[in-house]
Amino acid sequence: MEGCKNLRRLALYLRPGGLTDAGLRYIGRHGPNVRWLLLGNVEVTDEGLLQLSNGCPVLQKLEIRSCKLLSKHALAQAATRFAAETGSLRYMWVQDYRDSSSGRHLLSMRPQDRWNVELIPSFITVGENQQGQLIPVDQAAQFLLYRSFAGRRADCPKNIKTSN
Repeated sequence: MEGCKNLRRLALYLRPGGLTDAGLRYIGRHGPNVRWLLLGNVEVTDEGLLQLSNGCPVLQKLEIRSCKLLSKHALAQAATRFAAETGSLRYMWVQDYRDSSSGRHLLSMRPQDRWNVELIPSFITVGENQQGQLIPVDQAAQFLLYRSFAGRRADCPKNIKTSN
């Protein structure tokens, strides 16, 4: 990262253990121009995410997928830091989120005015296994935090919980 000062987009889909908290701290410290960051299937903890949120001053888009070690509190705190302190964050999308039944900790999170939070609770769908048999498939929860000058979207499906 030190030799890539103009790096603007970074996507990391790694095997478990491929990125540590120290790696996130390094990205935060040496990624001053990173505007879009995707973290997929990395085993980082709350500490690493919070260290990342101390850096990347122009980060606009953060996507986190299948990072099961992150707590609700750290996600909310990192979003608040990115949104309120740097002012550059436009959206944060977390897939495979460790759901709570109400999502109230996220739905009450409003780092600044003009922010919307949407929680898609986990649900069960029907899929097919290798033998062609129908099986239940767990769809993990997701949440989206985004800035909108127009307010909440009017076409939000009924199963999505939104901030007030």
